Amino acid sequence: MKIPSNLDGVSILPSLLGQATQQQQHAYLYWEFHENDGRQAVRWGKWKGVRLNVSNVAPMELYDLDADPGETKDVATAHPDIIARLDSMMKEAHTPDKNWPLLPGEGRPAQ
Repeated sequence: MKIPSNLDGVSILPSLLGQATQQQQHAYLYWEFHENDGRQAVRWGKWKGVRLNVSNVAPMELYDLDADPGETKDVATAHPDIIARLDSMMKEAHTPDKNWPLLPGEGRPAQ
């Protein structure tokens, strides 16, 4: 089966078949949730950036998953360059949708 060219996903079939060396990788992994005032996260190498209460423009937390896999120590203030990079990734990956507003200003227009 030919894979459509307009998809941004990556097949995990090589991993499922035990062919890890053939597994294509994304540059980073992004996800978001709309519950509890919105949440965003991005994983880039050893770094994980997490933004809670997105609708209130909360600051991003940063975790070094190599040193702290349990995410117990927020190191954001020590790494403003990493925060800026992860913030850029979040902006690039997020797709605004008036029916599923996440960030401030994305709400449905008044009727």
